[in-house]
Amino acid sequence: MLKIDGVTHWSIPVNDLEESERFYRDLLGLEYRGRLGNSHMACFHVGGHDILLCERKEKLYRTPQQDNRLHHSFTLSPEEWEKAVRLFHERGVKVEELTYRDHGFFTGRELYFLDPSGNLLEVRDPTWKAGMATPALADIVGAGSRPRDAASRRGESEPMNSAWPISLRADTKKHPRNA
Repeated sequence: MLKIDGVTHWSIPVNDLEESERFYRDLLGLEYRGRLGNSHMACFHVGGHDILLCERKEKLYRTPQQDNRLHHSFTLSPEEWEKAVRLFHERGVKVEELTYRDHGFFTGRELYFLDPSGNLLEVRDPTWKAGMATPALADIVGAGSRPRDAASRRGESEPMNSAWPISLRADTKKHPRNA
């Protein structure tokens, strides 16, 4: 058996590298390290890990269900987690599910969402524990709050690329108040 010393990097396949660079840098706040030469790869750094965004040769769109919920998870403080929920709502990021997990390997409150290429991502607040409040998405973003349309977010009049979803929804079966 080998003794692995560490992880060099993780790779995430994307359909449009420029669009994905903006998403991971400008929305998620990952440190942009640059492109890898003339390749169709860009390197980001977060939490002691490097992540490569690798542009596919042919665009591919899959659902989280087709990939058995394959996803990448980022840990946030409680304040940053709530900020993320509000920011994703404001920017029209497609939210797949809100979960309050009180048992298992990774407990806490989890928000699953899609990147512009349809990759399932998660932001997780591990400080949430059973017995703490379990607000619905609408309660976190504010009742009656609606996401701005994609064109006004970018200061343009044309529709945004459909690869960057603009609807906000949660899997209400996962939220106990909506069960």
